[in-house]
Amino acid sequence: MQLRKFASWFLKSDQPNAQRARRLVRVIIIIGLFIALFWIVPIESVIQALLKTDPLLFSIGVFFGLLTIFLTSVQMKPLLDNQGIDRSTMQIFKINWVVKFYLFVMPSSLVASGIRWYRFAQPEGKIAESL
Repeated sequence: MQLRKFASWFLKSDQPNAQRARRLVRVIIIIGLFIALFWIVPIESVIQALLKTDPLLFSIGVFFGLLTIFLTSVQMKPLLDNQGIDRSTMQIFKINWVVKFYLFVMPSSLVASGIRWYRFAQPEGKIAESL
């Protein structure tokens, strides 16, 4: 019974202590994910690969990648508006950028799609519409 009471407080309470605890758990999970990521893919290998690339081609690739994410966000804006999900183009861009990161890190696009769905459903609670 105590565990159920604690879980309810942790997940649903608006008390400042519960909010701090949730924030702390998020930070710990993020740090753990980054440690696991760089344990599997050593940061030295990533830096060496970046140093071997042509800076101009790398910059062009980053530019076109961001442009693609932005154009996808512009394209998604009317679709979300029609579903009653109120997001600015920049908010959609940020969500899509996070999703793109998870597509590179995670072995499946299912995780990234789940993150996109969760972020679009958040404030209004429009779960079906965002799906």
